[in-house]
Amino acid sequence: MAISVSLYPMWAVAMSPPEALIFRGTHLLFALVLVYLLYPAVREPEGQRRWWWLDALAIVGSAAIVGHIFITYQSITNCIIYIDDLTAWHADHAGLHRDGLAAGAG
Repeated sequence: MAISVSLYPMWAVAMSPPEALIFRGTHLLFALVLVYLLYPAVREPEGQRRWWWLDALAIVGSAAIVGHIFITYQSITNCIIYIDDLTAWHADHAGLHRDGLAAGAG
């Protein structure tokens, strides 16, 4: 895994670097996987890993989050919050009412 972290930037420079958001997401995923592998959630005094499934779940969760960025890349980069209409999901998570007023205002 550590070798692939080292080789990825060299490959990207040799070919053509991907968009910044994709490049950063890939590096974030590499870093998170290395952290989860190097520092397990629970370790016994003998050095044995316990609850390895918790580390695997964290890796899968990280991959899902970064994968979401990859899948919705066009939507993320093309969405201009004050020009494009907000979806109900965006408005709810931004703390806005459906009529555009800030939550708690008025």
